[in-house]
Amino acid sequence: YCQIRHLTNKLGIKSEFVKHVFTLLSGTVIAQSITLLLSPVLTRLFTPEQFGVFFLFTNLVNPLAILASGRYELAIILPENDKKAFHTGIAAIFISALFSVGLFIIISAFNQPICNLIGSPEFSFWLYFVPPAVFLVTFSQTIFYWLMRFKLYTAVSINKVAQTLGGGAVQWILGLSKTGTGLLMGDFTGKILTVIFGLFQVSKNKKMTDLAISKSCVSEALSAHRDFPRFNAVPAFLDSFASNMPTFIVNSFYDLATNSFFNFSRQIIGNPLFVISGAVSQVMYKKMADYKNNNEPVLKHIIKTITVLSLFAVLYCILVFFLSEEAFAFVFGEKWRVAGYYAKFLGFSFAVRFVVSPLSIVFPAFDRIKWGGLWQICYFCSISILYFLKGFSIEMFLIIYVVIDVIVYLLYLYMILRVVKGHDQNIGINAY
Repeated sequence: YCQIRHLTNKLGIKSEFVKHVFTLLSGTVIAQSITLLLSPVLTRLFTPEQFGVFFLFTNLVNPLAILASGRYELAIILPENDKKAFHTGIAAIFISALFSVGLFIIISAFNQPICNLIGSPEFSFWLYFVPPAVFLVTFSQTIFYWLMRFKLYTAVSINKVAQTLGGGAVQWILGLSKTGTGLLMGDFTGKILTVIFGLFQVSKNKKMTDLAISKSCVSEALSAHRDFPRFNAVPAFLDSFASNMPTFIVNSFYDLATNSFFNFSRQIIGNPLFVISGAVSQVMYKKMADYKNNNEPVLKHIIKTITVLSLFAVLYCILVFFLSEEAFAFVFGEKWRVAGYYAKFLGFSFAVRFVVSPLSIVFPAFDRIKWGGLWQICYFCSISILYFLKGFSIEMFLIIYVVIDVIVYLLYLYMILRVVKGHDQNIGINAY
């Protein structure tokens, strides 16, 4: 991380931007370090099949959480007026609550058919916990963007550490007591802690606590940012669902253990990259909005960011390809060597995502939500091709999956650069 920071300084990326990125990184790195330190313990306390159920749960919750709030939480950053931003957050929470109630009703009515569809009839009980988990995620995301609005990056970092530490502790304790559902119960505890700590952090911000909820202002916020649910929510859901779709396909085509190895591999090699790219994206969102409001050029900043991320991604990809199999067996136990073998394939996909994903905030920041939505639909359709690979070996499945990922994310990068160049040209800067 020190090397990355030194490189950003040499490339001329502004110190404030780097400072905010590394403030977020500090908390996220600590949180992920806790996860990585616990992983060798948890892989010896829980079976691959128990991990498989856990991954099914999280991969159901994450896409639904994107859809639940209509993406209104993203709009909290945009208004110049704090009162409008506050009511935009209230609108996000209100919609999420309605969505979660409706989701619970649907799950109650169609529990078994849904379980059969994802290939896990034994998942029936935990399906009822999906709606409250979705609400907790969207609630915490709403709080997160409010803290981001006021550049309270330290508070965000503390929140992430609390979630991981609390949830991980519960998983460890329940694992020692041979509670097979410990992974899911610990994850749920972490989500609850995130909301509690977030509310505590917000309560110290007088700019928010001094505001009263107004129905008319909530309605105004819903109307002002209606493009988010119309052109961002469904495409973003499809994008997230497409990212998690391989989980359900692998579970259906192969077995729960293979699904567990596949998802564990994605988690271990993907999370370190997501830590950095997520922090970059979160800081860039506010930065891009400022550039747009001040009519400042953006392309040079984007190119410098791509350069730094690409150098890091190439190095990481090489290490994963040559070391992952032995590393997984040594750290997590011999039975997880298969996950390390899968990592050799998946590393290429995550390297490209690492470079491109942080830049996707260009679309909402520059009011090009439809562009981002178009790509997300394209990605969903492309990943859906995997449904036709039944009967293929797992190795061939992984190769085709990675090739699709790389091609579609390169298309994403092209669209991002087109938007940025268009902005620079509109303010009279030669984008070429």
